[in-house]
Amino acid sequence: QAGEGLERNPAVEVMKQNSLHDWFPKAPITLFHGTADDYIFSSNPISAFSQIKANGGYINYIPLEDLDHQEAFVPYLLGALKIIFN
Repeated sequence: QAGEGLERNPAVEVMKQNSLHDWFPKAPITLFHGTADDYIFSSNPISAFSQIKANGGYINYIPLEDLDHQEAFVPYLLGALKIIFN
């Protein structure tokens, strides 16, 4: 039967131990994401944002409108530098 024995699978156990689902950051986080990203689905940063916020973490989400993975790099870098040096 599909999925049978997964609860005893060592790889599944390691993935559970390393899950970030209940992770709580010790410092503020800002997520940048190009809304036209063809490498990272938009649901990934939105899900991470929602879960970290629900866990009580301080987090910002900055969508980089209409930018793909490569195009978002410079705006991300400038935004990150602004956060770091302000």
